[in-house]
Amino acid sequence: MSDLRSIAEKIRKCTRCPLWKHRLQALPGEGKINSKYLIVLESPSEIADRKGNLWDGREGRKLQEILSSKKINKDQVFLSSLVKCSSNGSPVDIREIEECHNYLLEQINVLKKVKQIFIISSKGTLPVIDGATYLKEISELKEKLE
Repeated sequence: MSDLRSIAEKIRKCTRCPLWKHRLQALPGEGKINSKYLIVLESPSEIADRKGNLWDGREGRKLQEILSSKKINKDQVFLSSLVKCSSNGSPVDIREIEECHNYLLEQINVLKKVKQIFIISSKGTLPVIDGATYLKEISELKEKLE
């Protein structure tokens, strides 16, 4: 069975889609194996790519504000993304999302304590993840967190 570390190593070596050519680093996700929430962004921001941290950048700051307003500690969240490499500001292609989908499924299988999964993406069509709540914008998360 995979663990988060081995999944991350596979992601860092991935060349399945063209995004790897422009990334500074792949960002597999961040958080603890016993996280209560899994929040999945569309893709790492350019700032996150540069700094190596999904919490950096506009979306990461906004997410931290929402969590704080709900009295949820960042340590209770595993933060990931549909694609693991920054798209450098370009729209993410559904084929790129599909190439990374198995990595996300592997992460979900390892994160046994997760109670809520949120997928935040502007894409109309995404691969299905059982039990996930799909949101178009990060601001919608505030009403959905329990």
